[in-house]
Amino acid sequence: MKKDVYGLYFDLDDQKILFYVGCTNDIRRRESEHKRAFSDPKHAEFDTYKYKLCRDLASVGVDFCLKVIEPMATVNNESDEYTWILKAARANEDILKKQTPIRISLRIKHYSPS
Repeated sequence: MKKDVYGLYFDLDDQKILFYVGCTNDIRRRESEHKRAFSDPKHAEFDTYKYKLCRDLASVGVDFCLKVIEPMATVNNESDEYTWILKAARANEDILKKQTPIRISLRIKHYSPS
């Protein structure tokens, strides 16, 4: 099955820090779902670590964005999706090694995953 593989990134000026990889057959719908989970307290995922962190960073001006990593990739099962997650994580690690460290002062509460 052909799906768009996408990433959610923290947008830090000229640097984008990948923090989530997923795949979808409808990128606009999926972006809307992420935005709703981020901002709607009634959404089932609102209190997850991912969206709590996004809100904490947004409070100091660091937003997240969605970017297609690989359009119309072949994703037939979870194993294919995990392959993309690992590829993206390794690429992100290489990018971070080449960049000057970014320091962001935040008071982030300790969140325990649900």
